[in-house]
Amino acid sequence: MGFNSAFKGLIELPRYKLRIVCVYRSPDGQFNKFLNKLELVIQKSLMEDIILILCGDWNMDLLHEDGNLKNLTDLLLRYNLVNTVQSPTRIMKSTSTFIDVIIINKKNYMEPATVHNRVRIMGPPSPSVACAA
Repeated sequence: MGFNSAFKGLIELPRYKLRIVCVYRSPDGQFNKFLNKLELVIQKSLMEDIILILCGDWNMDLLHEDGNLKNLTDLLLRYNLVNTVQSPTRIMKSTSTFIDVIIINKKNYMEPATVHNRVRIMGPPSPSVACAA
């Protein structure tokens, strides 16, 4: 796929029309070069009508606005992609960063279900229900 990164991984499942691309971008890597190669992968996948999942550590903190984040956000919007990770991915005692991503085509993305902690008080199990110990 043309990624020259310290780590790359590609999983293709043609039967499911699914492509998963995992990328590690070095903090020293040129961001514009990275973004250009990322766009090529996105274009190829969308032309093939494949579900695309991009993931990895891209070494840019999504909590801090800068030109690189704006360029990445613009790219995702242009191709109708969404980052499913919505909170910091590295939390330390005094700092937190948001450097890991899982990005997918919006048309294939479903909002995560919300789980509520509810206590349901029930009577003892019916004699016909077997309980494993």
